[in-house]
Amino acid sequence: MALNTREKYIMIIAVLAVAFLAADNFLVTPMLEKRDALTKELSEAQTRLDQSRSIIKRKNVIEKQWNDLLANGLTENAQELESSVLRYLKDSSVKCGVSLSGLQPEVKSVKDKMGQVEFTVSASGNMAAISEFLWNIETSPLPIAVINIQLGSVDETASKMNLQVKLSSVYLTSEKQQKGNDNG
Repeated sequence: MALNTREKYIMIIAVLAVAFLAADNFLVTPMLEKRDALTKELSEAQTRLDQSRSIIKRKNVIEKQWNDLLANGLTENAQELESSVLRYLKDSSVKCGVSLSGLQPEVKSVKDKMGQVEFTVSASGNMAAISEFLWNIETSPLPIAVINIQLGSVDETASKMNLQVKLSSVYLTSEKQQKGNDNG
C-alpha cells in the first residue's frame, strides 16, 4: 500500500495531532493542575504565616500589658488591691477637684485564678471635674473597670453634679485562697 504525498501529509498531521493530544493529556494538564495546587498551597501557607506573625506580635503587646498590670497593681492580695485603688481614687479626686462622700470596697468572688473587688464611689463636683475624674478612672493603670454610673444634678443650672459609680477590679488568687474558697 503506497501512500501518495497528500496522504503522507494527512498521516503526519494526524500523528502530530494524536501526539499533541497525548502530550496535553499526560504532560501539560497534570503540570498545570500541579502548579495550581502548589499555588493554592503557597497561598494557604502565606496566610498561616501571616496569622502566626500576628499572633506573635499580639503576644508581645499583651505580654507588655500584662507586665504593666502586674507592675501597676495586679496583686495577689485583696487588701493590697483595695489600698491601691482607694489611694488612686482619693488622689485622683483631689487632682480633679471632686469631693468624695463615700468609698466602699467589697470583696465579691474568687473564680479560677482571679478574685474580684467592687467599689462604690460617691462624689460631687462641677461637670468638668466629674468628667476628668471619670476619665482618670477609665485610663487608670490599675485594673479597674466601670460597671455602673449614675449622674445627677443638684440644682437646675447643673453647676454641681452628684456622681455614683460602681467599679470592679481584679486580683490574682493564690492556690491557698482558691482551696479556702472551694471548701467554704
